[in-house]
Amino acid sequence: MSGTQPLCVGILAGGATGEREVSLKTGTAVEAALRDRGHRTILVELGPAAGRPRWSVAGKEGSPLEVLAGPLAGVDVFFLALHGGAGEGGTLQGFLETLGLAYTGSGVGASALCLDKQGFLQQLEHAGLRTAPRVLVPHDASEQELRDLHAAALDLPGAEHGLVVKPRCGGSSVATTCLAPGPGLVGDLAAAIAAVRAQPGGADDAVVEVRIVGLEASCGVLEDSSGQPRALPPIEIRPKAGGFFDYEEKYAEDGALEFCPPVAIPEGVQARIQELAMLVHRVTGCAGYSRVDFMLPGLTVAGGGPIDCEPVLLESNTLPGLTPRSLLPKEAIEAGLSFGELCEAICHAGLRAHPRRGH
Repeated sequence: MSGTQPLCVGILAGGATGEREVSLKTGTAVEAALRDRGHRTILVELGPAAGRPRWSVAGKEGSPLEVLAGPLAGVDVFFLALHGGAGEGGTLQGFLETLGLAYTGSGVGASALCLDKQGFLQQLEHAGLRTAPRVLVPHDASEQELRDLHAAALDLPGAEHGLVVKPRCGGSSVATTCLAPGPGLVGDLAAAIAAVRAQPGGADDAVVEVRIVGLEASCGVLEDSSGQPRALPPIEIRPKAGGFFDYEEKYAEDGALEFCPPVAIPEGVQARIQELAMLVHRVTGCAGYSRVDFMLPGLTVAGGGPIDCEPVLLESNTLPGLTPRSLLPKEAIEAGLSFGELCEAICHAGLRAHPRRGH
């Protein structure tokens, strides 16, 4: 039992994106952890988009307003366990703001910015931070525009190392393809872009980035009881040989190896990762918590490469996964926080950042 007043927490999970199953796992894990800490929890499953939105509590379904006025009327704070789409991109946040309800994570502006990889990376570039060269392929590009954009992507500096194609507003590496260099790259690029455009939940633009050869790392940021952000220990990610950190590597029991603290990243680079994670959290206006992903060019699992490489920023997650395989809980444990304490801290950060109004 925590030393704070028990809360009634409404956990919103599910949604309509390709990350729905991960979201449900996050919601279930958070529910169990908060109950163990002595809080009352209500798990709410948000149905897939099919006409009007429907929320379900204990198998009973209704519109969001019907559910909020019924079984959720006494909720102190809503824990957003959604990933991607309207649940992470600011739409749900704006709905809860309008109703004066407290919720976890970042507000409308930061949520929308960080989910939009193109806008996010442009903002970081304006701040002088390093990103990978890229081309944006709009979902409604004509055939001629597609041919021109394919050519532009192949001409990017560093494209000889391969390309990475990902949805502009997706997460968990859903519909993300890592393309190796070679004679088949043109056809592979076209197929990868088509896979992004075919995702459920509406067509999305494709971001085509130069593949950065090196180690991958991630670093969470968690705000303390006074609202000050602090960087958690970074985590080093090692996908299986020949692979990349895709959906399977992220969530399968035999997926990528993850080291926290890192074992092949020099201490100076670790410190720089933490510094950048804090900077991104502030520059984008995030609140409560976030997680920033990086590539570290030139570093190898054997510890080779530059000891002072400048990390390349990939993306920021305003609602990072909280499943048993997720990165942020592992970083929190290394920092001395149990999973339950992490979830509780996120709830209290939400109450500070987005307090209830008019209730």
